[in-house]
Amino acid sequence: MSGNQAARQQSASGNQAARQQTYDNSYHGGSYTQNNYYGGGYCCSSSGNAAWAAVGGMAAGMMLGAAVASVPRSSTTVVVAGNPYQYANGVYYAPAPSGSGYVVVQAPPGATVSTLPPEAVTVQASGESYEYLNGVFYQASYTPSGQISYQVVQAPVGATVYSLPQGTKPNKINGAAYYNYGSTWFRAYYSGSQTVYMVVQNPLV
Repeated sequence: MSGNQAARQQSASGNQAARQQTYDNSYHGGSYTQNNYYGGGYCCSSSGNAAWAAVGGMAAGMMLGAAVASVPRSSTTVVVAGNPYQYANGVYYAPAPSGSGYVVVQAPPGATVSTLPPEAVTVQASGESYEYLNGVFYQASYTPSGQISYQVVQAPVGATVYSLPQGTKPNKINGAAYYNYGSTWFRAYYSGSQTVYMVVQNPLV
């Protein structure tokens, strides 16, 4: 590996560590990390009330289906399976069916972007690391030239997060609290007074 590649990887790792530290400090006073939620068992109690107590866990972001006349000037074009999308600040836009303007859509799996907003946080699931932002999970990789990139992946079952994007729909199924964001399902749990959200299989299938 060249010196420049090593420096870029070190810088990327530092940015991820900084995002995780900021996240932990914001939610846990610097002492409560997401690693508490792994290892084959749930640490958290489940309650139907968790879904309705979780409003404070909703993150900022644009709702799926929101219509806009134009995309931000900073947007970049991302092509997935031949379909063009516009990406800016963690939000994906597709041309509106009417042919005028754009609509906010769920991040298409396979989409690759070069940067993520600083609000993205690192989470773990089944021994793999992911970046999480507004209901979307990414995995980092490096291009042949050593540049870091982030690819949208299917939400990993077992990943636990502390916020959900706007537009997430609450569901109460068999007394348990669930949320779905597009095709991604989360189950709400309590850990002490903190509500957390674990990615689960679709409970309706």
